[in-house]
Amino acid sequence: MENKRLIVFFAVLFSIVFSIVYYALFTTLSGAEAQKRTLYMVQVGLYKQQDSIDDMQQKLKKEGISSYVWKQGKTTAVVCGVDVDEKQTKKVESVLKKKKYNYIQKSVTITDAKLATLIDKKEYGEVLERIKDEG
Repeated sequence: MENKRLIVFFAVLFSIVFSIVYYALFTTLSGAEAQKRTLYMVQVGLYKQQDSIDDMQQKLKKEGISSYVWKQGKTTAVVCGVDVDEKQTKKVESVLKKKKYNYIQKSVTITDAKLATLIDKKEYGEVLERIKDEG
């Protein structure tokens, strides 16, 4: 009888320990995955001169499309349709296609927790500023 109690005690103890380890391991792993965000965007131009950047942003503004700048080394990309939802970016692409703009779809995956928070707040301009040379 004493052996049965000891076996049951260790079985319960090991179950509890395993559950705690399992929970700790997978909440840590899923927490890292939760910080991961992918931003989709449409690049409508890559420029070296500020006048060209301003001109393209004005054209897009007249079409009702908000745009952002994304510095990439010595050049600056003008992007629009920035969103975590690829479907929203596709909608902007269809507008650009109808208006006969040349464009390239791009995406960037973010794993930094601070940038993920900015993305959740839809602070896309700030995110693009902070990831300058990743494009």
